[in-house]
Amino acid sequence: NDSVDLNIKAKVDPSATGVISNTATVSLPSGFTDLDPSNTTSTDTDVLTPKATLTLKKTLVGAVQPGSNATFSLSVTNTGPSNASGITVSDIFPSQLTYVSFSGEGWECASTDTQVNCLLEDDLVVGQTSDVDVVFTVAKNAIGKIANVAQLHHRTGLLSQDDIQIVGPISEVEFLIL
Repeated sequence: NDSVDLNIKAKVDPSATGVISNTATVSLPSGFTDLDPSNTTSTDTDVLTPKATLTLKKTLVGAVQPGSNATFSLSVTNTGPSNASGITVSDIFPSQLTYVSFSGEGWECASTDTQVNCLLEDDLVVGQTSDVDVVFTVAKNAIGKIANVAQLHHRTGLLSQDDIQIVGPISEVEFLIL
């Protein structure tokens, strides 16, 4: 009753979801008879649990002048190991800023009086960064230190809150207007 263990490592596609099965079959060489053919096949079935690590970086593009536009770039990066969907970035802006517009491939944004919420409509693939630029008008009477905060969220989708790690979920940019 000799046995041999064989370990096989395989890479699962980061976009894979659901259940994955792997079946192994052993057969004897010609001229041999299997005394128990009922044990020549084995299947392992597992439920895939996608996980992802997301990071958010917010930067001010250019200079800020009262009465002019200011652009903030919000960059979300997925370091894996799984693709991520349902990513939302919220830009919470102070009263000295008024939302104007956004630009970014795959992003859709909507604004309230104090917040811009941007949803990435596509999956963020492992190793990919996606940017959305949000443009505000700076109040003509703005002066002093102004903080503009962005937050990274994950809404219901492929990954649950328990399966997503958000590194640095809040990114703040402070700038001084003289």
